[in-house]
Amino acid sequence: MGFGIGRMAFPMLAQAFLLGGHCRIGMEDTAYIARGEYCRSNAQLVEKSVGSITGLGGTLATPQDARSILGLQ
Repeated sequence: MGFGIGRMAFPMLAQAFLLGGHCRIGMEDTAYIARGEYCRSNAQLVEKSVGSITGLGGTLATPQDARSILGLQ
């Protein structure tokens, strides 16, 4: 897993995916959805991330997939 902070949050998210890692994003990583535009919520950041990952040919883990990856029941 990799992550970036501030303006590098989305480029690092894409790079982590391309290198086979897992991705996460949240307002603790960046307060901006685009240059000079504050995000309204974590959901807005996640939606942008979903677009990036699917645009790169990726698929998203379901909640059950994520639990399995993390070894949770």
